[in-house]
Amino acid sequence: MTARARLAVVAATAVAATGVLTWWTSQEPQSATTESQDAVVERVVDGDTLLLADGERVRVLGIDAPEAARDGRPAECGADEATAAARRLVEGRPVRLRSDPGQADRDDFDRLLRYVETPDGTDLGLNLVTEGHARVFAPRGDVARQSSLERAEAQARDRGVGTWTCSPPGA
Repeated sequence: MTARARLAVVAATAVAATGVLTWWTSQEPQSATTESQDAVVERVVDGDTLLLADGERVRVLGIDAPEAARDGRPAECGADEATAAARRLVEGRPVRLRSDPGQADRDDFDRLLRYVETPDGTDLGLNLVTEGHARVFAPRGDVARQSSLERAEAQARDRGVGTWTCSPPGA
């Protein structure tokens, strides 16, 4: 085989490999891609639930904040502080919402399940867990940010901050 023929075979193989690679990557499931969107938080409902300016409700992924008072039930210990902390960070401000490929798009209450980040990159959920205003919560298996949330929760618990100062129910 001449040098020119070998070069033609190498070129044809490279073109074919590129075509296969392009096809293969286009077959990647959509759920493996983290989608993001920009939004504005109209109101913080509680530490882990937001109302957006477009009327959509968002449940912050990976965390569970104490429940605010409603329907005749008193607020859980730390709920007011969690809500206030979330308000300081995101209420009335633009945010970036990011999905988690391993989680459902919506919860049982039809709220979007999203990580919430401020324009400077602050992760609302991680911030709330770090300050002890929320705990790690992943009802449908681990979330992508599980390990960093768990480290933050352990540190908050060790420091005895936020909800970690609350007495256990019935104590």
